[in-house]
Amino acid sequence: MEESSSDSGYEDIPEYTPLKNCRELWKDLTPVPQFPEKAPICPIDYSEEFEEVMSYFRAIIQKDELSERAYALTQEVIYKNPGNYMAWFYRRKCIDKLEADLNKELVFLNQIGCNFAKVYQYWHHR
Repeated sequence: MEESSSDSGYEDIPEYTPLKNCRELWKDLTPVPQFPEKAPICPIDYSEEFEEVMSYFRAIIQKDELSERAYALTQEVIYKNPGNYMAWFYRRKCIDKLEADLNKELVFLNQIGCNFAKVYQYWHHR
């Protein structure tokens, strides 16, 4: 049984939709795995969702894409790991480039802040 956001103890965080289910939006992008050639000696057992999100995030960064989908992807990365400074940095770049609505950004920040108040990157971004 899959864990919903309410089961995980986090409030107002939407349930994850796998990116592979949104193929049309991502068909032009090839995910970049963390270790493309050689497996590490002591690999970390990441969840399949985390690996998928991070593989697409690395691809977006490699492409230096600042778009609506990149902006939305940073949200998924932050939901998976709110301490990921690169996700916050890239989100700021997207906001600046897209001139995103800062009121909507505050709504997102309130969701994160309620659940991860001790994350330094959250406070720096805010």
